[in-house]
Amino acid sequence: MDAIYARQSIDKKDSISIETQIELCKREGGADKPYLVYSDKGYSGKDLQRPDFQKMLSAVRERQISRIIIYRLDRLSRSLLDFASLIELFRSYGVAFVSTQEKFDTETPMGMAMLNIAMVFAQLERETIQARVRDNYYSRAKTGSWLGGRAPFGFSKDTIVMPDGQHSYKTLQEDKSQSVILQKLFHMYGREMLSLSAIANQLNQEQIPSPEGSVWDSSKISRILRNPVYVKASPAIYQYYQRKGCQITNDITDFVMDNACFLYGKREENARKFSDVKDHYLSLAMHQGLIDAELFLKCQQLLDANIRFGSRHGSYRSWLIGLLRCGHCGATMRVNASRGGKYLYFTCQNKSRGLCQGKSYCAAVPTIEEAVKQQLFQQIQPLATIQVPGQPTCQQEIKQAQARLAAIEEQIARLIDMALQGGELTGKYLEKRLCGLEKEKNQAKRAILKLQSQSNQPVLPPQPKDLPRLWEQLNTGQRHEIAKIFIKKLLLDERGLSIYWQYNLQ
Repeated sequence: MDAIYARQSIDKKDSISIETQIELCKREGGADKPYLVYSDKGYSGKDLQRPDFQKMLSAVRERQISRIIIYRLDRLSRSLLDFASLIELFRSYGVAFVSTQEKFDTETPMGMAMLNIAMVFAQLERETIQARVRDNYYSRAKTGSWLGGRAPFGFSKDTIVMPDGQHSYKTLQEDKSQSVILQKLFHMYGREMLSLSAIANQLNQEQIPSPEGSVWDSSKISRILRNPVYVKASPAIYQYYQRKGCQITNDITDFVMDNACFLYGKREENARKFSDVKDHYLSLAMHQGLIDAELFLKCQQLLDANIRFGSRHGSYRSWLIGLLRCGHCGATMRVNASRGGKYLYFTCQNKSRGLCQGKSYCAAVPTIEEAVKQQLFQQIQPLATIQVPGQPTCQQEIKQAQARLAAIEEQIARLIDMALQGGELTGKYLEKRLCGLEKEKNQAKRAILKLQSQSNQPVLPPQPKDLPRLWEQLNTGQRHEIAKIFIKKLLLDERGLSIYWQYNLQ
């Protein structure tokens, strides 16, 4: 029996309705004949996962269909690869294929050849449209316009109308009710050193709704902390994303006016947003940032430390991994779990390999962690009277000086690269130019130091005396980073635990 297939993605003024497609197909095949009719409304042709289309393919495999009639080729598929596989499927089951508009009939060799040529151009048209949409998206991002979609937490969407009254730009503006929560979130993570889960629990206990209106979790908070749409741009932000492999569309000297940033680019499917930003683009936005660069970068440092620490096998189970070693052979101690994972204990990783001759023993992870924690608190008691200075508050002048310093360093690097690549630079000119740039570099450094010494002090970061109070709120990675500052190594065997400190503070 002959079958008719029709598809319409959305209702538009100039689109052909499903009913019209079916009527045209019946005229092609003969109006007085019975047909199996399949139709999908509201589905794109970019893939084959359409309900009625899959039913039609099942009927083909059951040999219920001898010929398929469609209005146009792109009703079947817009993918050349998918189309080729469909034609092969139809051919293997002896199913002919007819398009009413292109006048193709696969029962003839010429029709088959023309069909393949037409699909190549259909694929080319689709890819051209995709490239045009992508280029328009990127060009809007470079101007600092909002790229569309729901406004990020802490902002609402706004429109700026130009003086000529004919042009306008989409941008963001601060949402006062949400920005208070946003500031609190960054402060809790970067200043108070709370873990992501601890922050989520506190926000949920205070019944503060998340951006989607549901409960908070670590992933939602991490995405917000990673998003540069909140940061007040500075040369340090430029350098951070440059080290990450970003392509930055603005010059470093533009990163001084507290504008926020847009981070955009294609990422792999299922990849976390903002986690791997290599080959992404960073552009200055029109709207003002809400978070100081120093606090934003502190949060990035902590988040990066979590990734590095959590990537090692077993690291998330104890903050002592990497510090704790076997007292007999010196091998790293690893964490094992009892059946069901209820009890965790340390064992020498060489023991199972037969490389450690020491006595077999197991040490409960909570017991060893508690012992080390108490010794650590006791060790840092002499630091309780020390006050860690805060960051300077005259940020604008310092940003400009940092931007000048970074630009000079880039000039020096480019000059050296040109010389190494055999550029037309005489030794005399190179030496003279490098000396001049080094002099400017030192002047810029002195200017930064002078500004910092003259500035006021803002809210102080966590102090050593606060560590016992904050410890339970820190995550495993944060505890590990703090322990590394003070502890050189830990040795553990059946005789007990030995701690070797980085500094003698007692």
